[in-house]
Amino acid sequence: MPIYDFTIKAGATAPPLKGQIRNEHNSVVSITGAKGVRFSMRKAYPLLSVICNAKAASVYSAASGWIQYTWSTVDTSTYDDTEVEAEFKVTLSDNKILKLPADGYLLGRIGDSIA
Repeated sequence: MPIYDFTIKAGATAPPLKGQIRNEHNSVVSITGAKGVRFSMRKAYPLLSVICNAKAASVYSAASGWIQYTWSTVDTSTYDDTEVEAEFKVTLSDNKILKLPADGYLLGRIGDSIA
């Protein structure tokens, strides 16, 4: 069984997905002055279909590099027992783009829900 970076049940909208930006030395990266954060997610297989594309996310704590995405019902409502790949895109104050994670994707799972 894979180790997931995040899990959420089908139809759930909480808790938000949070991540902290760190450099290659595992030091926190400040994103003070960032112009925006976007979140994208797709089914991991078989068709790699997009679930959400560049939806607005937010800076949770700029000085300590925390970002977050608050789920909407359409993100999880129709995807029972689905593995997903996701990434954040941060537009920095100098218009440079930072994509997270730097290599690969966040691996997640939208789990089955009883009701």
